[in-house]
Amino acid sequence: MKKPRIKEKYTYVTSNNLVSAGARFAGNWVWGHAKCHPDDEYNEEFGMALAAARCNAKIANLRWKRATERYRKARIALAQAEKEFNEACDYFTRAYDLRKEARYRVYALDIERPPYAD
Repeated sequence: MKKPRIKEKYTYVTSNNLVSAGARFAGNWVWGHAKCHPDDEYNEEFGMALAAARCNAKIANLRWKRATERYRKARIALAQAEKEFNEACDYFTRAYDLRKEARYRVYALDIERPPYAD
């Protein structure tokens, strides 16, 4: 099983005291944002790291939702397969018992048949 990896390549957009990091997930762009408080000193590297971390957290959440849905569907399929398997086992057991009974009847009739009957 492949282990999901953390996104490492982001597209960054900076504007005044706002840094956005975007990455593609499942064919769509996902964005994380970091905004500097007016009382704090602007640090672009920290903003890029924070925006990337927030973007990655969104992607992880989306991946979790997809995995949860896939797991739910697989559980339903497994339950259906188990039901069909149990029904097949019951049918097999009944068929085996009927076959055994039919063989015994034939055998019983063969034994009871007179030796010179045509």
